[in-house]
Amino acid sequence: MRFYTRRAVIIKMTTIQQKCWLSGILGFNLSQEAYIQCTSLIYGDVMHQNRYSQKKQSRKARSKWGTVIARYSKDGEIVAWQVRYPHPTESGKRVQRQFKPWQELEARKWLEEEKYLVDLQHKGILTWTHPTLRKREAMQEDDKTKRDKVKFCDYVNWWEKNYRLPNGEDVAGGTRRNLHVDIGHFMPFFENLLLTEITPMIIKEWYDAPHCEGPWAFRRSCMRLKAVLESATKAGLDGSASLLQFNPFIFHIPPAPRSSRIDIPPVTPHELRILAESMPTYTRLSVFFFHFSGRFAMR
Repeated sequence: MRFYTRRAVIIKMTTIQQKCWLSGILGFNLSQEAYIQCTSLIYGDVMHQNRYSQKKQSRKARSKWGTVIARYSKDGEIVAWQVRYPHPTESGKRVQRQFKPWQELEARKWLEEEKYLVDLQHKGILTWTHPTLRKREAMQEDDKTKRDKVKFCDYVNWWEKNYRLPNGEDVAGGTRRNLHVDIGHFMPFFENLLLTEITPMIIKEWYDAPHCEGPWAFRRSCMRLKAVLESATKAGLDGSASLLQFNPFIFHIPPAPRSSRIDIPPVTPHELRILAESMPTYTRLSVFFFHFSGRFAMR
């Protein structure tokens, strides 16, 4: 350690001081008084000045309000920058945050911004809140902004793609085609709107409008639209908040239309015999079989 200290001192000495040092080591004919003065200059004044300057520099580098401290690993490499400053409302506590090894400038900038907010707190201009709480509130506000920009058509496409049966199984090809057809009945009316722009008044315009697709298709479309909007009121699987606060579809699902098959009279024995005689010989028995099995099933 002494060798490195002397070496550092020699580097910072002037040319005359270095000559005096070399003269003492090489044993040149120097007077005792000159030699003492030379060594005193080297080991005394220079060392004192060097230590004083280093102490002054370290004090100058330290912040008067907060600190930016480098954290080192066992190998001597910087692994993090830790920023601390006194808690403005709770005496004896500190507020701190860690930054990556390459984020020294960001750490110092963050400390300056925090000092500005604390100054506003002391002046009564602004109420200071903890950085963690501020970050959480900013994330919630950002999520809310993103939710407010979700398009209805994008959400319906996502809902249709992830649609499953009540038991969790995937739907078959025919059911998925019917699902796509049902969505197609109301999609043209709502596709240019944001999800949050759909209100009961807008749904009522579509609900009261003529539906040329027929009563059965209109009933299924109402069921699909209500299911889509109800799904948007649920929280996400990742814990994200719901996209809608409530389901704007507040209308009754139209009742199932009366089937025209009810008005068809049952087949008479004479008509049944004519039908059986019109079939090939090897299938005549099946006519009577299905007729009587249907009657038993109705009972």
